[in-house]
Amino acid sequence: MTVAEFLAKAQVVRAKGAQAAESPEYKELQRYVAGVTAAYRADLARQQAAGAPPHSCPPPRGRAGLTSTDLLRTMRALPPHERGISVRQAFDAMMLERYPCGEAAP
Repeated sequence: MTVAEFLAKAQVVRAKGAQAAESPEYKELQRYVAGVTAAYRADLARQQAAGAPPHSCPPPRGRAGLTSTDLLRTMRALPPHERGISVRQAFDAMMLERYPCGEAAP
């Protein structure tokens, strides 16, 4: 899914107001982001197992303190002409910016 597609779906969910959390669209976006996150963590584990330098160096699972708002903010910050990238690419860029290797964590 591209960032543009994700943001469009998120807008539909947001328009539902108080019922948003129960909507199938919201649950779809949650599952999608969970899949992106799992793929990201799996890639880090493969890099570590291969002895390759990791893409980024986040804290252990559950300690990153990232929210859906963080991801949406990252995606909305992209200029419209760059929103054709995948959600995974946007997620990876966000993680690299937040958790670069070799530097103190924010």
